[in-house]
Amino acid sequence: KQQTINGFNSFRRLLILSPDLLGSGSGCNPTTTSGSDDDIVDLKKLPLLNISDWTGQLQHLMEETEQSTNIDRWCIVANGGCSPIALQIAQRSVESTAPFQRKVTNVILSSVPRLPFFFSSTDPEKVAKSYKTLCGLVGKLFWWYSCRNRGAFIQKFSEKNLVADPKNLGDKWRINCYDTARINGGKSKY
Repeated sequence: KQQTINGFNSFRRLLILSPDLLGSGSGCNPTTTSGSDDDIVDLKKLPLLNISDWTGQLQHLMEETEQSTNIDRWCIVANGGCSPIALQIAQRSVESTAPFQRKVTNVILSSVPRLPFFFSSTDPEKVAKSYKTLCGLVGKLFWWYSCRNRGAFIQKFSEKNLVADPKNLGDKWRINCYDTARINGGKSKY
C-alpha cells in the first residue's frame, strides 16, 4: 500500500496470519516427533486445551514470524469466543511477558460473547472431570448429537455462547462448523 507522508511516498506492507488453533480446523490432526529418531507420529488424543494454551500457540507463531519477517507492531483481530485469547496476548504484550518483541498496538474484537462469558470462573478440577467424561462414550454420543441435523445444536450453542448478536454469525456459520466438525474423522471438537 502506498502512502504519502509529508510529501514523500512510502510503502507499507500488511502481513496477515490466520492460523487454525490446535484442536480446530486443520489443527485437529496434529503430529509430533517421537524419540531420538524424529519419526513423525499422529497424536491419538489431544490434551485438555484452554485459553492459555491457544495464547501460547499464537505467541509462538508471532515470535517465529518476527524472526523471519520485518514486523514493526502487531494488531490482533479476534472473532467471538477467541476474544479472551486476543485479550490475553495483548495483556502479555503490555506486561512484556510475551516471547515476541514487537508490541501489540491494536486489538479488534468482533462479535464478542456476552459479558458473563468473561467473568465466569472455571474450577480446573470440574473442567478436567468434564473433559474426561467427554472423551469417553458420553462424549461420542454428545458429539453425534451435536452434529445431527447438520449441526443444529452447534448453531444454537454458538448463538447463545459465542456472540452477542446471533445475526453476526452469518449464513454460512452453521454449515462451515458442521463441515469442519466432520473432517479428519470427526477429530475437530473445539
